[in-house]
Amino acid sequence: MSNVNKKNEISKLNMLKKDIVGTVENKLDILRSEGKLHVPEDYSPSNALTSAWLNLQGITAKVGNEYLPALEVCSKDTIANTLLDMVTQGLTPSKKQCYFIAYNKSLNLQRSYFGDLAVMKRLNDVKSVNANVVYDKDTFEININEDGSKSITHKTNFESLGTDIKGVYCVINFTDGT
Repeated sequence: MSNVNKKNEISKLNMLKKDIVGTVENKLDILRSEGKLHVPEDYSPSNALTSAWLNLQGITAKVGNEYLPALEVCSKDTIANTLLDMVTQGLTPSKKQCYFIAYNKSLNLQRSYFGDLAVMKRLNDVKSVNANVVYDKDTFEININEDGSKSITHKTNFESLGTDIKGVYCVINFTDGT
């Protein structure tokens, strides 16, 4: 690719960024001023949008038998809505909290395990979130208590590590002790 083509491509990307990201930032400003959007204290929408834009430049969409840049294939509206969805959930692509997936001409956001954790930990009454893996040689029991609640007994040992995975579960501890 010649220097002129590279400069044209960069200029085109910058214009697209200004159009799409600028639209999202304006919408965010309106939502904030109306009190309809609150972002976590430890979250920077600007940094997340920058991270997303850099990430989006490597996303492709399958069109026929070839893969093309999602920024060229997906509609501006779906790109903007996906970025807005990312910010309203307080997610950051650089922290692997979400992924962008192109389906036909539509860009979509998928929250990752790390995104699920981030969202859960921001809830006021959540103290901790712990995910666990049950291996083939583990002892695992679920007991149903008289009140309908469940309790888990999970015992593992060194020999279990690396064996086939039988399942996974998550324990969420709330501030009230449940």
